[in-house]
Amino acid sequence: MLIGIALTLLGLLQFPNLFINKSFDYKSFELYSNGHVELDDDVKKVLDSVIVNLKQSQFYQPKQKFELYFVKGTLYDRLTKLFGVNNIASSKYNKHIYFGNPDFVQSKLIKGESKFEWVNLVQIISHEAVHSQMYTDYSRLGFMKIPAWINEGYCEYISHFHKKNSPNYNLNLLRSKLQETEDDWVKSEFGSMTPTIYLRDRLIMEYLLDVENKNILKIIENENLDPEKILSQMKIKLNGLDKLQVDQDVRISKELLDLELAYQDMLLPIISLKEDQTKMYWFIVSWLKTSYSTPDWTGYYSEEWKEKTKKKGIDCSGFARVMMDQVFQKEISGSSQGILNQQCIRIERNSLKMGDLVFFRAPYSNNDKIVHVGVYLQNGYFVHATSKKSASKGLGLSVNSLQEKHWSEDFVAGGRVKE
Repeated sequence: MLIGIALTLLGLLQFPNLFINKSFDYKSFELYSNGHVELDDDVKKVLDSVIVNLKQSQFYQPKQKFELYFVKGTLYDRLTKLFGVNNIASSKYNKHIYFGNPDFVQSKLIKGESKFEWVNLVQIISHEAVHSQMYTDYSRLGFMKIPAWINEGYCEYISHFHKKNSPNYNLNLLRSKLQETEDDWVKSEFGSMTPTIYLRDRLIMEYLLDVENKNILKIIENENLDPEKILSQMKIKLNGLDKLQVDQDVRISKELLDLELAYQDMLLPIISLKEDQTKMYWFIVSWLKTSYSTPDWTGYYSEEWKEKTKKKGIDCSGFARVMMDQVFQKEISGSSQGILNQQCIRIERNSLKMGDLVFFRAPYSNNDKIVHVGVYLQNGYFVHATSKKSASKGLGLSVNSLQEKHWSEDFVAGGRVKE
């Protein structure tokens, strides 16, 4: 009898529309939420972004419809828990089940309070929709019949497609991050936690499609592909491509050479970076003439923003943000105090490493309120935007030593940006 009841419930769960009311239709989507979601500009923005991703898929069909069920707190949600379902989302054919509350303003699907219990809404809907795209040709009795690394890898590849447009996106850095971790979960580009195996599968797929120029249909047909062997091939090839890219990135203009000559005394303590950290060295040189001023962040990431800001000026936390982003691929924002308190792990001066941040109090202050930040380089030297006349012979970017009296006395803490 219990088996019969269980089978009946399982059958009913194949029809979530019996449990949840339809809220609205929008383009390719039918959304069910028992009235918790209304069609507004935030919802349209998320769903339009999903469509942009889906159009990159080789399986895209403009007329395909997707049923999105947001079931958290419903009878459907409670029944699935009886069968041990603990996913944040799942899909079969065109039906998508989402077990979290959607926040369309922040583009988040939130299942709980843990850092493991939320995902980016555009990404997860895109991911499940690609599964739906592939079900027709590559499933049998509701189960996918292709290797999981191809299935999940392609869904992740398409659902992260718009992230590749970021100027700081680097496939080899992500591969290195994957190689270095021993954890089952890693932080995604969206800030949420993702299974490490998903990152692996996505990077393999991206390598095959974008670097090797393979076709997804050919990848699916090739039964001899070994994901671990592909990872090894990635390491060799991408390291070579990165070296070429660095050489291209630091093609030295006469303007940079003139700047280097003008500030040669200041650069002397870090001159070894010219060989060891070529891209970082010329990044610093390129900002040397920039004066000290609060920047306007409108249009950040564009080439126009960079040129405008170099002419108009940047402040200490702004320069730290740009350098951490463009050199170390780490995101920080806000005031110096906020960066230390909320975005860094405090470290001692003798534990500083290249890419750490250094924080300072105001001169003659009787408290440790942070008013200034720089980026640590090597051998006690750091680079920062300063409002004081210093080694740069003016107001603006400077390289200084933590041994200098002023900086030594006002040093409060080092900070290592949290992963």
